[in-house]
Amino acid sequence: MKFRLEIYDEIGSTNDVVKQAISDGAAEGLAVIARRQTAGRGRQGRTWVSPEGSLYMSVLLRPESADPATLSLVSGIAVLRALRKRCGEVALKWPNDIVVPLAGGEQAQRPDESIAPKATFPYRKICGILAESRDGAICVGLGVNVHRPTEAFATNMAQPAYLADLVESCPEPTEIGREVLDELAVAYELWKAEGFAPFAAECNDSDVLIGSHVAAQDADGKIVAEGTAVRISDDGTMVLQAPDGALCTIRSGEVHLVH
Repeated sequence: MKFRLEIYDEIGSTNDVVKQAISDGAAEGLAVIARRQTAGRGRQGRTWVSPEGSLYMSVLLRPESADPATLSLVSGIAVLRALRKRCGEVALKWPNDIVVPLAGGEQAQRPDESIAPKATFPYRKICGILAESRDGAICVGLGVNVHRPTEAFATNMAQPAYLADLVESCPEPTEIGREVLDELAVAYELWKAEGFAPFAAECNDSDVLIGSHVAAQDADGKIVAEGTAVRISDDGTMVLQAPDGALCTIRSGEVHLVH
């Protein structure tokens, strides 16, 4: 896989550009980076504030096999690998975030009220990923916090982490984007050939939730399960163990640490 990269100073949303390219019949491999977005979106319809200084990128993929539901996890592995080459202080958070664990009992600022009321946040988010299906193709959008913005902005999400605070010499966002694309090109080909199973062990080793008490929420914010995060299965689902020992499988939604 070789990506064709387009870079814009400002657009509404990189996902919208890629989804239009899908509708136009563009071949897979298109990658779009914007220095600023005016209409960025995160998971579950949340606004993704997009000031200059961070990476906003979307890619067009047309897989013919494998489970599309696991592609966001594989994309997260690609981001994790790219960032860990510069900074070892990053981890996964199922299903599609990259976070920076905090030291000791430090807690990140509480996110919006849609989050589970008992949730705790001993980590800060550095990257979010959104995979959207359209006309038989998939648009994978991701945002990586690279440099702190020079302009003030309002957000209802948890206090973010920035790569520039974690490394001595931080490159421009477009360079990070190219490094992520290099990792994604390799991971995507393996995923197409063998599915998610080859990535399961790396996900389990890297995920901040494994072994902790968590609550799972659906798209409406309702808690649907609570227990210990046991593992991420070979099909990309999260397995929880309830206090009575029963196991349940979480296929989508939000999962957070709880008191």
